[in-house]
Amino acid sequence: MVENEQYLLFVLRYIHQNSLKAGAIKRFDEWKWSSCQIYYGKTSNTAILLDSELIRRIISEDRKTAVRRFKECNESGGNRWLY
Repeated sequence: MVENEQYLLFVLRYIHQNSLKAGAIKRFDEWKWSSCQIYYGKTSNTAILLDSELIRRIISEDRKTAVRRFKECNESGGNRWLY
């Protein structure tokens, strides 16, 4: 159960890191079945299926700042979400 925003971001990062940890990709945004590309600010045909702005607004009201922070935190090796 995801009970707060901090844990939501942790779970989201965990999901996005799975394909890299499994060795299926070399970069987080390579996995075509992942929403990571959308959170990194790239366009996608599947973007209509996802409310990425909800997560971005949790990180920062400024979209560019949110994308940058999401990418930094997603690619960090720590266990906490840093925003």
